[in-house]
Amino acid sequence: MTITLLLPPETEKKLQERAAQMGETVERYLQRLVEREILDPNGAQSAAESSAPRSGENTLAKILAPIHEDFRKSGMTEAELQDLIEECREEVWQEKQTRKTL
Repeated sequence: MTITLLLPPETEKKLQERAAQMGETVERYLQRLVEREILDPNGAQSAAESSAPRSGENTLAKILAPIHEDFRKSGMTEAELQDLIEECREEVWQEKQTRKTL
């Protein structure tokens, strides 16, 4: 089934952020939410929910979510972050080269 939703921009932004925090596409995240709400008459979990990570399990997306959020809030671009990492890597490499020659 294909469904089209018209969401306010702020809701769409939060939806995208939440899906990213879970390490999922928006489509997969929404599908999982809907499937979780639609239970069979016995109240059993859907197949998708039972195979999803349990709330106590730490997925990489959950572990990195605070870092992703801090990066988003920083206003730094991915290119700027890449440049910073490259600068740090170069500094470490230079220090190792200096120690080798001593």
